[in-house]
Amino acid sequence: MVTALDSYLVIMYWDWFINSISFETFAMTIEQTVSEMWGKDYQLFGLNDPFNPNNFVEGFLCTRAANDYGSLMISKVNGTKCPQLIQGTPKLHYPFDKNGNWNFPSARKILVYEKLDGTNVVQYVYGDKKQTYTSYKTRLRPFLSDGRFGDFFGMWQDMLKKYPNINKIAETGVAYSFELYGYLNRHLIEYSVGLDCALLFIRYHSIYPPTKFDIFSQ
Repeated sequence: MVTALDSYLVIMYWDWFINSISFETFAMTIEQTVSEMWGKDYQLFGLNDPFNPNNFVEGFLCTRAANDYGSLMISKVNGTKCPQLIQGTPKLHYPFDKNGNWNFPSARKILVYEKLDGTNVVQYVYGDKKQTYTSYKTRLRPFLSDGRFGDFFGMWQDMLKKYPNINKIAETGVAYSFELYGYLNRHLIEYSVGLDCALLFIRYHSIYPPTKFDIFSQ
């Protein structure tokens, strides 16, 4: 049985370990860990966080279309070694194959929601040795940005102004998965609303439905 003291000692040892080795050894150790988790299905990144513009964040992003799809292993924040795993939105498999044959897995209860056609946005929290920071990402990018597929950073800023409670729910270790949709973020479905968002689920080790979370009330 792992006790709170055991966890504390592990954290203290890891903190001592990463600060006692060189940056070169640290980089090799982190990438070895990433390789063991994700094989060759990852990309390195080093970017400024647009939601916390003073932060330059480095790490690895998982590209494997499975449970770790879009997850991050952050290695450094502003040059400080602070490894941390950020869970993303996993690859969700449809209950039918390419030939249209349905195959539902066994379940005690099934919850049905409208399938929204937009862009997945994940809220997550990361930290350095001084404080924590809230940020947002798309499936295969570590941060929202203004790119060739759309100004997701600007559109999400509009959502944070419309629903200020979204920023208030941020928790370390918890990923909130949203869908950003509307005719200003056009995909296949034509929506009458310009831009809106919906909470899809909450990820804290497992996946939790949004039914008990009212975060859109003012």
